[in-house]
Amino acid sequence: MKTLERNITLDANLAARASRKLSRYGYSLDDAITRTLSLIVSCRGNPAPIFDAPPSSETPGPRLKASFREADLIEAGALPAKRYRKSADLIADCLK
Repeated sequence: MKTLERNITLDANLAARASRKLSRYGYSLDDAITRTLSLIVSCRGNPAPIFDAPPSSETPGPRLKASFREADLIEAGALPAKRYRKSADLIADCLK
C-alpha cells in the first residue's frame, strides 16, 4: 500500500482530547482519520452512516453524541469495556 503524507489543520484542543480518548482504545489520531476515510469510501462518498450532522455543523448528531457519552462512561469505569492494543484485534473480535 502506498501512503500519502498530508498536512491538515485541526483545532489543537480537539486533537489533544481526541488523541487521549483514542489512545485508551489503542488508536492513534492517524488511525481514526484513516478509518473514517475508509468508511466514507465504503459508503460511496455518503458519510451519513458515520455522521448524523453535515460536516459544516458544529453540533454532533444524536448517534455521535451517544457514542461520546458511552466513551465517557467507559473512561470513568462506569461501563465495562475491553481494551485493544491493535485495531486488528478489535476488528477480529467484532467479526467473531
